[in-house]
Amino acid sequence: MKKRVFITGASRGIGFAMAKLFAENGYKVFALWHKQMENLESVGDLDITAVRGDVSSLESMQKVR
Repeated sequence: MKKRVFITGASRGIGFAMAKLFAENGYKVFALWHKQMENLESVGDLDITAVRGDVSSLESMQKVR
């Protein structure tokens, strides 16, 4: 079974780089995005699942969970 990681802010910058790095190293990545998803659509065959949510909203995080 693959190790899993959940990364917030994964649609750009450091969060996106971390999502790619974990996926390239065999992790199942759940990548949280809120406003942009374009970068996450370009990851090819990497095991990254884009999850829409807003960490500033309790209701949103309950839905993500």
